[in-house]
Amino acid sequence: MNLTGKTVRIVGMRRLHNEVLAEFIRSRLGAECQLASGIHVDPLPGTLLLLDCLGTDRESLLCRLRQGPLSGSSGAFFALFNLDRNLDIEKEALAAGVRGLFFADDSADTLLKGISLLFAGEFWVPRRILSEYLLSRIVSPPQILPAETPRLTRREREVLGL
Repeated sequence: MNLTGKTVRIVGMRRLHNEVLAEFIRSRLGAECQLASGIHVDPLPGTLLLLDCLGTDRESLLCRLRQGPLSGSSGAFFALFNLDRNLDIEKEALAAGVRGLFFADDSADTLLKGISLLFAGEFWVPRRILSEYLLSRIVSPPQILPAETPRLTRREREVLGL
């Protein structure tokens, strides 16, 4: 997929790592890539912000997610990358507005495919995690007790059968 005209902002403190990643995304997808150490400037609408989670512990990441919705009024959208599978933070991330999850052990091709689909308006989240999240958000309908079925005569059943 050619993402010319689209912008990916990689947010994280590992400058060399993120420069290499930016060049990789730029060369493979054609998207403009920017680097930032934090989310200080409002991104342009349609910008994908990739938040680097490498080495981030659960509490720090939860704190960041609780600071506010990650689908801001600017029209930008967010994905977490280098995420540790053992943090068990995926549902909280989805509730905070994160649209994509890329784990530290994901392949480069997985990252590229996910970025492309995010720009196509889809989510990039493992199906099991997304299903569990959606099912946990469903409000159970009130239980309706079965009504007692009235006993009908043979003639009443004949009339209803017409």
